[in-house]
Order: sequence, then structure tokens, then C-alpha cells
Amino acid sequence: MKASNTMTDLYHTATVRPWGFDIDITFDYDPGEAPVYALPPDAHPGSDPFTVIMQAKIAGVEVYDMLGDKQLRVLEEHALRAMGE
Repeated sequence: MKASNTMTDLYHTATVRPWGFDIDITFDYDPGEAPVYALPPDAHPGSDPFTVIMQAKIAGVEVYDMLGDKQLRVLEEHALRAMGE
């Protein structure tokens, strides 16, 4: 489960195996930001890293539209792991 940057310069790809078979995912990744502890207005609460799944394929067949919210969340968690989070 290693992420690469082969589709475009904007999106990452990874092959993940959350349910016992390979799924090729393409996703956007935001590493998040650390909080800034300072006096207002310079203070910032920070943000967690997150991913957004753009495409999911099983054996070359696009299955993104068939996935539910829970399944997409599982794929997003695997995408974060692939990015080292």
C-alpha cells in the first residue's frame, strides 16, 4: 500500500486492500496544518490531514459510483495510511 503520484501532478494513486482484494484509488491529499498558538488574530487552530477519493477501480473497472459513504471513508483511511499518516 504505497502511494505514488502517477496519474497527474495534482492527484495521488495507491493500490489498497481493505476487503481482501486490490482496489486502485486516485485521491487528493491535504497534509493539514499544525496549530499556531499566538494572540489573535495570528492564532490558528490547525487542521487534520485528509483525503478525497476521486476514482476507485477494481481490475480496471471504475466502481466509485457504486461505493457508499462508509466504503469511501474506509478508502480514505487507507489513502491516509498510504501517505504515511
